Amino acid sequence: MDGGDNNQAFFSEERGRTRINYSISQSAVREFQVNGSNYSAEYGRAAGGVVNTVTKSGTNDFHGDLFYYNRNNRNGARNPLAFRSVIENGVANLAAAKPIDLREQFGGTLGGPIVKNRLFFFFSYDQQKRNFPGLAAIRDPSYLNSANATLLTSRGVTAAQTASTIQFLNGLTGETPRRGDQKLFLPKIDWQINNNNLFTATYNRLRFNSPAGVQTQAVNFLGRNSFGNDFVNVDTTNLRLQSTISATTLNEARFQYSRDLEFQNSQAPSAGEPTTALTSQGQRSPNVGLSFGGNTTFAFGTPTFLERGKFPDERRIQFADTVTMSRGRHTFKFGGDINRVSDDLENLRFQAGAFSYANINDFIIDNLFAQGAIPATTQCASTISNTAGRTLPAGFSATRTAGRCYSGNFSQGFGNPGIKFNTFDYNFFAQDDFRVTPRLTVNLGFRYEYEKLPKATFANTDTGYSNALIPNVGRTFAEATSTLPADKNNFGPRIGFAYDLTGDGKTSVRGGYGIYYGRIINSTIANALLNTGSAGGQFQINSASVLTFPAANATASNQTVQVQNPCAPIFPNVQTTPILTPTASNPACLSGSLNVLAGSTATTPLGNVKTDAELI
Repeated sequence: MDGGDNNQAFFSEERGRTRINYSISQSAVREFQVNGSNYSAEYGRAAGGVVNTVTKSGTNDFHGDLFYYNRNNRNGARNPLAFRSVIENGVANLAAAKPIDLREQFGGTLGGPIVKNRLFFFFSYDQQKRNFPGLAAIRDPSYLNSANATLLTSRGVTAAQTASTIQFLNGLTGETPRRGDQKLFLPKIDWQINNNNLFTATYNRLRFNSPAGVQTQAVNFLGRNSFGNDFVNVDTTNLRLQSTISATTLNEARFQYSRDLEFQNSQAPSAGEPTTALTSQGQRSPNVGLSFGGNTTFAFGTPTFLERGKFPDERRIQFADTVTMSRGRHTFKFGGDINRVSDDLENLRFQAGAFSYANINDFIIDNLFAQGAIPATTQCASTISNTAGRTLPAGFSATRTAGRCYSGNFSQGFGNPGIKFNTFDYNFFAQDDFRVTPRLTVNLGFRYEYEKLPKATFANTDTGYSNALIPNVGRTFAEATSTLPADKNNFGPRIGFAYDLTGDGKTSVRGGYGIYYGRIINSTIANALLNTGSAGGQFQINSASVLTFPAANATASNQTVQVQNPCAPIFPNVQTTPILTPTASNPACLSGSLNVLAGSTATTPLGNVKTDAELI
């Protein structure tokens, strides 16, 4: 935009990313250009295409416009997937729903002289308001009807307790308030310093606020307060000085400073959700995923990708200079630009912890136990089936009890919440547009690009496996996490032509060839810096509610037994220690592990229990 880079390096998208409505008001655009392929060597850092936008400027006359746009789904059909569940006489049924979706866009522009022939202004204001409540729904409505009353009664759960849990889940569905509001304003100054120099300054400011707007679909299979809040702040300043050096030589110097701050956070838990997790937003619920028929049908609590305090907070400083020279039938253009991008990140996945349940019966038992409604000795709906005659490890039980009825693993993220790093892009080019004949123009160009990556931050020097070779890579963990690549051979030749077939300018043939380079996007770099397995980076702990061991009296290696994991968290409890240490483990759990190790004949598999106890 106006000669400055309007990209976000972290996700390689337009600044502000795709969830905003737009980053430049349409009324502020004077012209735009789309280069799909075979574009000039002047453009780079993109392998797919380049879009250039030039904003309007003031003139010696005052000009302006006003606009208003309205889009209301009141005038359209209902979304065919929009249903909410209602419980009638203890049975869940579907009812059609049509939440409002109202968009209003309005604003205007004004431009004119400050000092005639010398100093001009232009101003654009654009605001969009969107009210589009989201619909929280259960993917398979029969899930609420799948509770096994006979089985639950045998576990000591009353019909009223079962009904209360089903009502709780159904209460997490329905419409939830959601907005997507954006404000844009762009002031611009053009100063004709003298006959040979024109100075332009443009500032573009965007503010996007979307409570519950991380998930923008009409229907989401999430709890009403599990959509996530979304915010974007973008500030861009572009300065440009166009100078006429001589009748055949022009120079354009450009500078940009920009900031793209994007952050997302969780919503306060709904009534009845557990509040055992602690995040930067306060007391929160762990994420709870509920499956039916092997597929996730509903989830509530803190989304696993939140909190995102900065994701990213990206600041760009750009210097660029281009010289254009006309010599006979040749137009030469050469120059370069340097980009310094700083990304400051704050995001730890699974920060609030996550539980998953394969059926509604086990969730009912764990949820009631968390409320203190049933005793700790209550058996889970799902049981462990072991081969008769196989002896369990000492100190372990094959009976699953309330609090540990969840299936699969409990997961929680730990470690460094983020990282800050810089990248530098160095780009240089030369281009010759040669008018061979009045009907044939040949374009010859050359471009060089170098993206300087940061140094490794959390190299994995763990002596346990840092010297192990990575399959199909041929490097050790220590080698792979201690350095980042330095690709310095990105030379890109470009050649193109345009031929006027008929000589009247109405029919032409264009073609060309070139080598174009994209960037290693900064989110990939961040992943390589943080997720190295080093204790200083980020890591995730997974704890299974059921463990599998060789039977104590096994006569063959495939003779195993399953037991309840005494070290697995009790729903809905999560770890609150930011970095896991052995001192955070449960002493009783450690003792039990030692008993198992001491009494086992298969020492290697059972030794893993002690390790799990220390971590969990």
